[in-house]
Amino acid sequence: MPGKTLREEVKEIQAQLAKLQRRLETLEGREEAPAARIRTYIDDFDDLIGGGIPRGHVCLLSGPSGAMKTSIALNLLRRNSENGIHVLYISLEETKESLQETMRSLGLSEDSDFIVDVGRLRTEHGDIEETGDWIGVLKDFITKRKRYRKVDLLVIDSLTGLYSLAELDDPHRELFHFFAFLRNLGITSLFIFDQGEEGRYPNSEDSIADGLFHVGFHCLREGSVGLKLRCAKLRHTEHSMDYHELRFENGRFSVRPLSSSSL
Repeated sequence: MPGKTLREEVKEIQAQLAKLQRRLETLEGREEAPAARIRTYIDDFDDLIGGGIPRGHVCLLSGPSGAMKTSIALNLLRRNSENGIHVLYISLEETKESLQETMRSLGLSEDSDFIVDVGRLRTEHGDIEETGDWIGVLKDFITKRKRYRKVDLLVIDSLTGLYSLAELDDPHRELFHFFAFLRNLGITSLFIFDQGEEGRYPNSEDSIADGLFHVGFHCLREGSVGLKLRCAKLRHTEHSMDYHELRFENGRFSVRPLSSSSL
C-alpha cells in the first residue's frame, strides 16, 4: 500500500491543528464564563446544595452567638477571593482588628483589604448619626465600591446590628427593597443573623431571602458540644434539608452526616 503523499500529510496536520484550536477556544470560553454558583468552601456541603449558592442570591446565615457564623463567612470570602471573585465584608459591630484576629486563627491570609467596619462608614458619612439612614448609606457605599473595585460576593455582619443602628419604620418592606437592590446589582449576598432559636424571624426575613442556612449546637456526648449546619431553603436548587455535623480541622470547614441521637 503506497504511503501518504506530502499533501495528504499536510492536510492531516492542518485538520489536527484546527481541532486543537477549537478545543482551546472552548476551554478559554469556559474559563472566562463565571461559574453559576458561589462555593461555600465547606467540604462536602456544596455537594448537598447543588454545588454552591446561585449567583445573585441573597441569603441568611443564622445561629446563636458563638456558633462560628463570622468564621464561616470570612472563610467563604477569603477562599473565593483566592479564585478571582471580588469580595466585600461589611461589619456593623465587630472591629476590623478583631476580624483580622479571627482570620489568623483560621489560618487564612491576613490580607483584609476586603473588610470595611462601621467606623470607616461613619467617617465617610458624617451625617449618619443624625439621619439614621443606614440602608441608604450601605446602598451608596456598595454602589460606589462595585463601580470602582467590583463586588461579586458580599457579607453584611450583621442583620441584627443593622436593625439596632437603623431607624426602620417597616423593617420587612425596607429589607425587601434592600434585597432587591442587591439582586439588581448582581451581587451574591450573605447576611449574618443572630438567632437563638431556629425558625424565629421577627420580620419574616425568611420569606424574602433566597436562601437560609442555620448553624447551631448539638451534644456529641455528655459534657461535649459540637456544631451542626443545614440548608433550610435555597431557591432554584434541589438540596438536602438535613442537619450535618460541622467541623473545622486542619484549616478547613467540612460536614459529615449527623446521627439522630446527637441532634
